[in-house]
Amino acid sequence: MSAAGSSLALRRRWADLIASGYDRLVASDPGLARLRLALGVLVSVALAVLVLGLAGFAITGVLLGASIAMVTSSGPVQRTVRRQAAVIGLTIVPAAGALTLSALLGGHRVVSDLVFLAVIFVAVYIRRIPDYGFPLGFPAFMMFFFASFVGASPAALPMLLLAIAIGLVCAGLIRIVVLPPRSARTFRRVRRGFQARLAQVLDSVADLLADGATPSRLDRLRRRVDRMHESALMVEAELDTPLAPDDAALHQRRVLGAELAAESLAHEARRAMTAADRPGDADRAVARDRLATLIELIRIDRQRGGSGSSGYRTGSATASSEPPAPVPRRAVCCGRSPRSARRSPARRITGRSSARRWTTTRTCRSAPTAARPPRRYAAWSVGCCRPPGRRCRPRWAADSPSSPVSCCPRSGGTGRSSPRSWCSPAPPRPARR
Repeated sequence: MSAAGSSLALRRRWADLIASGYDRLVASDPGLARLRLALGVLVSVALAVLVLGLAGFAITGVLLGASIAMVTSSGPVQRTVRRQAAVIGLTIVPAAGALTLSALLGGHRVVSDLVFLAVIFVAVYIRRIPDYGFPLGFPAFMMFFFASFVGASPAALPMLLLAIAIGLVCAGLIRIVVLPPRSARTFRRVRRGFQARLAQVLDSVADLLADGATPSRLDRLRRRVDRMHESALMVEAELDTPLAPDDAALHQRRVLGAELAAESLAHEARRAMTAADRPGDADRAVARDRLATLIELIRIDRQRGGSGSSGYRTGSATASSEPPAPVPRRAVCCGRSPRSARRSPARRITGRSSARRWTTTRTCRSAPTAARPPRRYAAWSVGCCRPPGRRCRPRWAADSPSSPVSCCPRSGGTGRSSPRSWCSPAPPRPARR
């Protein structure tokens, strides 16, 4: 090998190592949400302590100001800057009231404990208010607790009230000006983190098909599937925030579909490689090639920073201004006659809503016979194969309670044989008037 070739191979190796390390970093904290939250709390508390210390406040005032800054910085995000500022400004009311009660009841231990229980009840009950429950309830509990802990007196109330006001100003400055929440950028980062976890699951499946099922590979596949679930939960949590994009429901369905498909693929690969009759080398090579192509497409999409509309698609539909329809099941007709087995789009299958139609372009490779009638199967393996005129009830696998799998016969195309007793006759259609 020439020097240029070895240098190129070395650079590619380093590029792969750097990309793998970046994938691990992004996947461990999708969207850098935890880092931004921790950094915002740290900077708010440090700024409050610095300002109160330079202003000459006592240690009691510094502690209360830092605690109110910590609570305010970790509160929920509001949709607009004006609402965020209003929530931070309203925090002074319950905080000051709880601080005053604790200072006035400092000499009455029993009464103070009873009032503290009432404050805890109100702080928890008020959280039923969507946007203002946590910012108004939790600071009251914290201020009453810290004031009782440090032994605040009525004479020190003006200084303590000024300290918590300064703490709120510091927290608002960091939350609104320095580190404001950025919905679009955070969602793109969370999405890239989920894609990294998804690519890791597919890579583990490819390794399992290539090198066989060993305890270490099976354990690594299980860990990566669990991490993919955690990343999907973070995506859904980000989509539930007030700053979520308008098509959040569509993104949730796409993430759910990709998560279920990857988990079902991992389960089927683990079961196939641990069975007595393992797949042949040719079939495993084809599966590895397709997985490698899919992993490369995911990485390209992550590097390009694709928008949410180009994310996890189902069918050939494109994102538009139409209202999103429920997730449909793509289906194709296998075992058709040779004349209809040409390369052409399969029949259109719709979901429960007819607002949008979805198609697939798979074709049939074998003609129907008496022993193998025409069947349809769901592309996700979530539905079931069934002969025409029969309806199949999906079942959950006993060894995989979190993933739906198909009950398709082996001739249906998904490689899962199941008893026919799972299928029941379809109900008769009502006569048209």
